[in-house]
Amino acid sequence: MKNYHTHTTRCMHAIGSEEEYILAAISAGYTELGFSDHTPWHYDSGYHATMRMDESQLEDYVHTLSVLR
Repeated sequence: MKNYHTHTTRCMHAIGSEEEYILAAISAGYTELGFSDHTPWHYDSGYHATMRMDESQLEDYVHTLSVLR
């Protein structure tokens, strides 16, 4: 089984850590797991989105998933 649509708490509409999702996927027999958080978008207007990660979180997001991979 494969799942390419997994969000984390960084996009503000999921719970649990990346590692918890990975371990649950392995337990359930998934062979592939993709993370698809709503990545940051800089709005020149100063608008702050409530359904995507903050710009300050992107580097840690990429690092965390790279380490867990």
